[in-house]
Amino acid sequence: MKLIGGPKDGRWTARYVLWRLVRFFVFGYLVLFVFACTVGNRMIFHPPPSSYDGSEARHVSFEGVSGFYEAATNPEMPTLIWSHGNAEDAGQVVMLGDLFTRLGYGFLVYDYPGYGLSEGTPDEQSCYRSAEKAYHFLRDEKAIPPDQIIAVGQSVGSGMATWLAAEKEVGGLILIAPFKSAFRVATRVRILPWDPFNNLAKMAQVTAPVLVIHGDEDEVIAYLQGKKVFAAATSAKRMETVEGGRHNDLWVNHRQQMLSAMRRFLDEYQSER
Repeated sequence: MKLIGGPKDGRWTARYVLWRLVRFFVFGYLVLFVFACTVGNRMIFHPPPSSYDGSEARHVSFEGVSGFYEAATNPEMPTLIWSHGNAEDAGQVVMLGDLFTRLGYGFLVYDYPGYGLSEGTPDEQSCYRSAEKAYHFLRDEKAIPPDQIIAVGQSVGSGMATWLAAEKEVGGLILIAPFKSAFRVATRVRILPWDPFNNLAKMAQVTAPVLVIHGDEDEVIAYLQGKKVFAAATSAKRMETVEGGRHNDLWVNHRQQMLSAMRRFLDEYQSER
């Protein structure tokens, strides 16, 4: 009996089976490659309609970047530069800043291109440029010393915060629910030539103290990814596990633990300066 699609003599040799498998995987890889090239950014970024109109008292803009800023009430306290998640904008995150500004810390949350009122289209490099502009806003315009700038990144914002801490002088790095890289949220391992927001590789370049916070029931970015990022850090570091914490409920159901962990880290930073 002939097998449809098989060799002409009807026999499935090991060489023929291997050739079919190779062809299958090459085709699958090419489909994945094209898919990542065409819709990769749309998978990573989900900008919502702007939640603010720019008339707010604390609203700031600089070089096409929009955000909210409040200066530290205590000049000895650091300022947090906050890189937010992928489906929110600065207007939705600014209320978190109130938790810190009432304690004396400064707070700047900025929007990526295409988010809020920021100009442009989001991709890896444009987001890095936005983070850099936010850093320069604090350092140059507000005259905040680099060692008093704390980079904070949550979810996709961990990519911008880690890049900032690897490329610029900062006083500390706080990562909330970070990933190894953006694509490895889905693939778990690197399978493409490029790997956007590769936190795992950049951690070795970070010399500032690091705090990683991750919920152990995170259903979006696996808890193991946060542990891998923590393990890759070579500077002074601490990890805070939020038991029962999921991806989007950390500031809703675990706010006190989140705030306490960050305050302990920032207090240690203060004592060691």
